[in-house]
Amino acid sequence: MARRCWNSLQRAGRIHATGPDGVHIVIDRGRLVAASQDASQLPLVEADPGIDRPSTVSIAEIEEAALIWRWLSGPQVELDDVTGSLACPSVQVPMLNRNGRA
Repeated sequence: MARRCWNSLQRAGRIHATGPDGVHIVIDRGRLVAASQDASQLPLVEADPGIDRPSTVSIAEIEEAALIWRWLSGPQVELDDVTGSLACPSVQVPMLNRNGRA
């Protein structure tokens, strides 16, 4: 499930969301890049946009994406903006063999 969350967040691009406690976060390709009490304040955390991400994915990045996904799926979280497409299957898609059977 964590890997599917990471893949979904990669395809989503940049996400702006607001939580029930008024915390505004920005996620860029599955990584938390900014957080603030509201959208008008300076971020509490901000990642350096000039840093290129390696092509390999670490376990820590996948776990971070799973935590972010859980927060996004929580009650009263509002998605303010998504630059890509954000979707994740609720159940694992079965692998098909050469005969087209699961």
